[in-house]
Amino acid sequence: MDSTPAQSKRGTQSIYSLDGSYLHRGGWDSKYLYKAITGDNDKYWAGRKVLDIGANTSGLSVELARRGAKVHAIEPDPYQNTKTPEVLSILKDLIVNESLDLEISNHGLFDANELGSFDTILCLGLVYHFRDQQFVIDYLSTLDLKDLIISV
Repeated sequence: MDSTPAQSKRGTQSIYSLDGSYLHRGGWDSKYLYKAITGDNDKYWAGRKVLDIGANTSGLSVELARRGAKVHAIEPDPYQNTKTPEVLSILKDLIVNESLDLEISNHGLFDANELGSFDTILCLGLVYHFRDQQFVIDYLSTLDLKDLIISV
């Protein structure tokens, strides 16, 4: 599959430039994800410490950081399905050029308890991957947080 921004890569989130053009065109649109979880309430995110569990290509994390959140995006990706060298380069450039408060790491869901406290924890589109979904939800409830946003 062509990795140019004009071609959509299934299973990944889109990453946008500030002017709204695609830097990475994914199958999931990060701007629509942002609207779905916030209703465009930018004020909610300003100054919040956010953990984005299963951040994929971190397109949503970029959108949150642009609105003033301090974001830690975690996505274990041992096979570089979502964190390709191209995507990592795009993210690095955005973080530096826009002074985004965004940290990206390879931690997994069950490493989240080691990362400290958060105002908001996002766990979007992950729970269905696990055989014992209640166990995952119970685990998430033990984390040090104020708000937990889950989608299956």
